Amino acid sequence: ETSNVPRSLIVVEGYMDAIALWQAGVRETVASMGTALSLEQLSAASNTARKIGGRIVLCMDNDEAGIAAVERLCSGQNPILYSATYKANVDIYIAGLPAGVKDPAEFLEKNRESEALDMKFRNEVVKDATEWSEWYTERLIASYNSSLDSRENEGYSELFGKLATFLSVFEDADKRSKKASLMAPKLARLIEKGDSNGSYDSTSVSICHQLESNLVQKAARIAHSNSIGSRSSLEISKGPVSVLD
Repeated sequence: ETSNVPRSLIVVEGYMDAIALWQAGVRETVASMGTALSLEQLSAASNTARKIGGRIVLCMDNDEAGIAAVERLCSGQNPILYSATYKANVDIYIAGLPAGVKDPAEFLEKNRESEALDMKFRNEVVKDATEWSEWYTERLIASYNSSLDSRENEGYSELFGKLATFLSVFEDADKRSKKASLMAPKLARLIEKGDSNGSYDSTSVSICHQLESNLVQKAARIAHSNSIGSRSSLEISKGPVSVLD
């Protein structure tokens, strides 16, 4: 690999994709054999990724099922990708394929006349992969763009709640604040229609700071509530304690 392409273990959906990539020279590839990736599979992949000093890049099929599968890995009270990232101590990224390209094998087929096909895949797919939590944040925001354009307050409130719920997953307060600082300008753009370069006037900057603070506070409340719920469930599961005289 060239120095400007991070070393990565690439996880694809099907064995035909893995075979095609191996034949093209992209041999740092494994197949998940379906969309239902488990924590155990990711933990095994993490061990391999650490050995090569790299990261995991998920490159699932570019269709509704493949995208939905990645979203499931990112969502919930205890996302699988969160557990894999912080418990296995490895970075996980999501790679996107060009529009109209269904899977890695099709990418290779469409570019079969290219020289150094392996580096073309690495440079155009792997290199531009997005860190998983940023990818999921973008998916959440993008899914609400159409409703927010018409200033539907219920749509915005639901989006804000989903972002705060996602933030609540991150136990480290510094990580939570950092991610909130990345979310806030994107929310501000939807409200204020800021320009594409991301430059804002003083009012918009103030809105960003307020949104960031609100996200962190709501996330903290959700995390606290979830923690209480988990403890209560644990106590109930243990059942009553009987004392024999």
